[in-house]
Amino acid sequence: MSMPSIAVTTRDTNWMGGVAHKLRARAAGGAHAYLRDRLVAKGEPLLASKTRMGREAWARTQCRYRLRNSDGLYVNIDLSGTTENVADSWIGFAGQLDAVRAQRPDLAGFRTVELLPQAKRPVAP
Repeated sequence: MSMPSIAVTTRDTNWMGGVAHKLRARAAGGAHAYLRDRLVAKGEPLLASKTRMGREAWARTQCRYRLRNSDGLYVNIDLSGTTENVADSWIGFAGQLDAVRAQRPDLAGFRTVELLPQAKRPVAP
């Protein structure tokens, strides 16, 4: 006998369906583990861990920084030189910026460009 789908419709008239779903989830080690195992069995990619998702959510709320010199050139992503292309430039959080400034005193002349989190960026008209 095959297990029914884990999808729940917006209006579930089978009141025992929710209980059965909870029992199956509890037996699998929790709802997250149950969903993960079902999706992996169907060939879906593995979901990110709760820790990873939490860190990504935190990162979306933090300011990030770039370093730019007076000529308009950015520091390379590997801190080896400068580049005109902003996509190839170094970007980091405040703690990483402090570490780069401590390790590379030659970058003292570079100004800090602050990038606001996406939720706090001004909306273009």
